[in-house]
Amino acid sequence: MLQPKETLIFDFGSEIYVWSGRDARKTNGNYAKEYAKKLAKNGFSCQEAMFGCEMRVERPNWTILRHLHQGIQDILFSSKFWDWQSSELKHMMRTPVVVDKYACLTPQRRDPEDQAGALASRLRASEHPAPSLNLENFDFERETKDVITEDIRFWRLKDEELEEIVRWQYRIQLSGIRRLNNGEEVERETGRERLAYFYWLGRETTPKQQGLCALKLSYMAHNMPHVRQEQGAELPVFLELFSGNLVIRQPEQKELFFVVRGSAKPECSLEQLAQIWPLRSHAVYLEAKEGQPALLHVGAHCQEVHVANGLRMAELLSMDGLCTEGKPASLLQGDDPRYEWVIAKGRTRAPRLFRLYDVDGHEVTSNQYHPSAVAAFPHAQTQLRDTILVDAGGALWVWSDGTPSTHCLDTATRYWHGREGRCTVVEKNNEPAEFKALFQEWNNWPEDAENTTPGKPTPPIGRLFIGTRLHKYLNDEDFGKEFGMSPKDFDALPAWKQNRMRQEAKLF
Repeated sequence: MLQPKETLIFDFGSEIYVWSGRDARKTNGNYAKEYAKKLAKNGFSCQEAMFGCEMRVERPNWTILRHLHQGIQDILFSSKFWDWQSSELKHMMRTPVVVDKYACLTPQRRDPEDQAGALASRLRASEHPAPSLNLENFDFERETKDVITEDIRFWRLKDEELEEIVRWQYRIQLSGIRRLNNGEEVERETGRERLAYFYWLGRETTPKQQGLCALKLSYMAHNMPHVRQEQGAELPVFLELFSGNLVIRQPEQKELFFVVRGSAKPECSLEQLAQIWPLRSHAVYLEAKEGQPALLHVGAHCQEVHVANGLRMAELLSMDGLCTEGKPASLLQGDDPRYEWVIAKGRTRAPRLFRLYDVDGHEVTSNQYHPSAVAAFPHAQTQLRDTILVDAGGALWVWSDGTPSTHCLDTATRYWHGREGRCTVVEKNNEPAEFKALFQEWNNWPEDAENTTPGKPTPPIGRLFIGTRLHKYLNDEDFGKEFGMSPKDFDALPAWKQNRMRQEAKLF
């Protein structure tokens, strides 16, 4: 009887219902409500008494008038039908079953240690996804085949006029085109002409400039795809448009200091450093001065691909007149006393970042990540938030902007189980130099951030968390310093003695 397109009125005397199906017209529902109000005023036609009230003339003042929609449960209305299919109605009509009164008060919860173990196993087994860009239902990955670039144009935003936009004109090659008579492959055919606009935003651009650039681009080509690219986080498909010759620098400067970025020749780029930080031992830097040959500063733990890219980019700078021609001089770490170097201890490959929540976590992806894991700086400092696991290959860092939870510490311990290297907790604003070296640049956190006293030494894992069972996160050496005994002797003590010692050590 109850159909999706119907609007029905049910008059049960003391209860009047207007029922509307999910596909019923709204106007029919409004008419039905007006008619139901008139029914409530005109009284009930039955001469029998209901609920002790005689309704020969008018209904009682407690008459119920409701408008119901299909899918919304109303127990009074549904109880009028003997065949109503509803779990609530069945529960109301069936005989109660005697159960333990405490059974429903104890929800089933997973063991926190099992949750941490499952999350750690999932993070260890995961692989970093390949950076890609989807344009018009086509995924552009690193060194995508069958894509022909036909034209590239550039614009630059100067004041409020759009004079740096990259216009990319390309075709997607259709492979497998053969002759019908002999099956020989003929000249490649291509699909339709396509356009895409990249708008690149420098690190020092203001929000006003960024918005103005996007606005001007929308006026220029509002029907074309627009791809936002930020300095330091460019996609491989964007870098490949420059064939490994992208140089990011300030104009009209005669002394330049660059860091060499990129894990492969087509993705290579030079980025000028606004401030010369302590140089990272796993990176390569290029110094250019007008009228002098270029200097290549080579870290002790850098990769060969970075050195090769640095030598090639030095030739490019000489062609642009930023330095004199000739083979650049290569200086190894420590050869030039003007610059300080720092070693990222435990870094054996490009680090991977995992962001942890209360009971879950995921990987912080990077457009600079390469399968060879040779990227010098795949992540930026700005990506640190909440609690982050930083897997540097030979060391695990647990960075947190506050007190890390026991779940995060358990996850970190299980994630690092069986691997060599130290697992260390890092508190925001108290990062050691070897941790800062994992990033290309490091700036002090804002003063209004919740930080502890600067200069506090970095404790081992677990020492920063104020909670229960924290002593289990200490290694044997730290445990002996805190309690003056081995973990085995500590476990043999009575419970009250253990609690008092943990309180004195602020590990309770």
